[in-house]
Amino acid sequence: MKSKYDYHISLGQALAGLRQERGSTQQELGNFLGVSKVAVSKWENELSLPDISLLPLLASYFNVSIDQLLDYDAQLSDEQVQAIYTQLAQELAQAQNQASKKSSSTGDSTSDTATASTSTQQVWNSIQTLTKRYYSSPSLLLSMGIFLLNHYDLLPGAMPRERAQYYLSEACNLFTRVRELSSDAKLTDKANTNQAYCLLALGRPQDVLNLLGEHMDELYPVESLIATADQQLGRSDEALETLQASIFQYATVLLNQLANYLPLLQSSPAHVIASDQRGEALIEAFHLDLLSPIIALNFRLYLAAAYAELGIKQGAHKALQAYADLLESTDFPVTRHGDDYFDRIDHWLQTIGVDPLAPRLRGQYEQRINILPFQHPALAKLLQSEDFAELAARLTAIDK
Repeated sequence: MKSKYDYHISLGQALAGLRQERGSTQQELGNFLGVSKVAVSKWENELSLPDISLLPLLASYFNVSIDQLLDYDAQLSDEQVQAIYTQLAQELAQAQNQASKKSSSTGDSTSDTATASTSTQQVWNSIQTLTKRYYSSPSLLLSMGIFLLNHYDLLPGAMPRERAQYYLSEACNLFTRVRELSSDAKLTDKANTNQAYCLLALGRPQDVLNLLGEHMDELYPVESLIATADQQLGRSDEALETLQASIFQYATVLLNQLANYLPLLQSSPAHVIASDQRGEALIEAFHLDLLSPIIALNFRLYLAAAYAELGIKQGAHKALQAYADLLESTDFPVTRHGDDYFDRIDHWLQTIGVDPLAPRLRGQYEQRINILPFQHPALAKLLQSEDFAELAARLTAIDK
């Protein structure tokens, strides 16, 4: 099955254009190369291709590079890479939506699955074609690796475990290739971070430590340096945008880190309570329930689970109550945006490229978000009790 991204060498059209621009005849070009006029005519009409050994002579004759001769550019701009990522994500989403609608209307899940499989196979074919064509473009390879990480469960494959193993391993290979190609610290850092996610999902924790190291370095934010440089150049708007984006990111990252911290506090109720107070204060201070609701929901879910594990029912109930309140007030799909305080970040959000919140994770989270509390053993047990019956019914009734 061919992909629409398949690369066709349009050498004939390029040759004809270059020859006419130079004012040469087919016979003159043939004489220079030592071939017949008929051979040149066949090349230009794409009935055959010249021998590969003639490409340097052709490039020399027209004073162009071989890549120009073949209409080929090994690199892509950031805008082109982002457009490709967005297009592939849309194609994958359309395949899933069409399959879901067909299943709902016909009740035939078998044909529905076959339709989705065909469409997702086309997406995978496109990814393979793109990575081969631009195998020397680190930005494209990084983007496709992130795409596989974000969407591996939606790509073709019979068994979920084997599918995850295959696509995450392919993503790791792409991230490794990025490090081989690029000297750009930002690209290699992104490759390392995303490969670490893949390795964790593959159950390879030691490889994560080998890749990232076992101890973190002291943070030395570059945002202040960038903002100061902009300020010295008289670019106050750019400096404000950089610092606002930095504050916004650190606030959301800190709340996410608190969520990751909570499961490690099973022997310290005091630390769970302190994390509760500080996390909620952070949400209130920066309006993260409005600006980053999924991260706020994630924090409250982990908080409720931590209280449940400790047997602190009142804390678990309060956290789940806040979780349900936020869930009911949040419009889906969630889009990130600024507010009166973060009034300079909307432009930054549009220019940062691939959404840091994985579309696959975001989509799954939104589809199952009201039942996630029931999937945690300690929370599920509480939600079956009489004290939590009203809250359980409320969560079950939420339809987003």
